[in-house]
Amino acid sequence: MGPGYPYPTERIEGGLLSFGGDTDDLTNPFEVRLGNYVDLDLDDGVVGIKALRAIRSEGATRQLLGVILENQPRHPGHPVWYDVHKNGSKVGHMTNGVWSFRRRTMVGFVLVSTDVQVGDSVEVLRNGNWDAGTICDLPFPK
Repeated sequence: MGPGYPYPTERIEGGLLSFGGDTDDLTNPFEVRLGNYVDLDLDDGVVGIKALRAIRSEGATRQLLGVILENQPRHPGHPVWYDVHKNGSKVGHMTNGVWSFRRRTMVGFVLVSTDVQVGDSVEVLRNGNWDAGTICDLPFPK
């Protein structure tokens, strides 16, 4: 037995992030549910602490949520971020997606505007097709 990683479906259904896969260079801990682990009481000389304090004070502009795509056939996961739209306007990206054996459809993570709420209907542009979906909280509801 050696080092490994969780099966992609288990990782995504369980809400486990993949840094670099579900985040980009602009992602901060407050956007991806890690704000409780940030010590803002550090010395001002710590690189990035002032920026993190400002984000905490002003609020994050993006948030990590889940999406359940409606009536989607089994489809392999994807290595690229797909655009997510709400009411015709781009609101973020689907960062990862997998076939959910439990739900019998595609599910994934979305990094979207804080204007998007759980229960909202969205459209995801995947491989040139618009796929309807519903935003949900993480981990995915059973």
